[in-house]
Amino acid sequence: MIPLFRSVPVFFLGSIFIFLFGYRLGLFPVSGALTPYMDYQDFSSMVKDVASHLVLPLACLSAFEMPGTYLLVRNVCSQQLERPYVLMDIARGLKDRHVKRHILLNSIGPVVNQVAAMLGFMVGGTLFVETVFSYQEWGFLFTMRLSKGIILSFRELLFSCPSLC
Repeated sequence: MIPLFRSVPVFFLGSIFIFLFGYRLGLFPVSGALTPYMDYQDFSSMVKDVASHLVLPLACLSAFEMPGTYLLVRNVCSQQLERPYVLMDIARGLKDRHVKRHILLNSIGPVVNQVAAMLGFMVGGTLFVETVFSYQEWGFLFTMRLSKGIILSFRELLFSCPSLC
């Protein structure tokens, strides 16, 4: 089950999520960042609306990137189990919770490196996901500027995001 999401392209996974959770089950809105022509009574109702529109794109990106991270954490933790400090912790009589904490703290280095390397792919995947979900943020701004021949750095793109303005 884990390699399934990683082997499917992110735009196709988004289409599956729209069909299944948007049209079939009707749980989430299928496009846009806000419900059109909605009169928000207060700030919390607007936040709920934006959050409901954000669930499917975020789930799509997460489902695409999480299997690799999960496998990395599992493999690094299984390697740490064979280290002498784990045997020493068990021999000292530490609780399982403390032993697991030591294992996770010593396993965090490769995971942080992997997540940092994934950020570039997530930004690239965001362009496809925003197109599929009609969520006009960074990807829309990037493609509009690129079509006019303006090349932006990631910092310029981040500070010119419509939701931050």
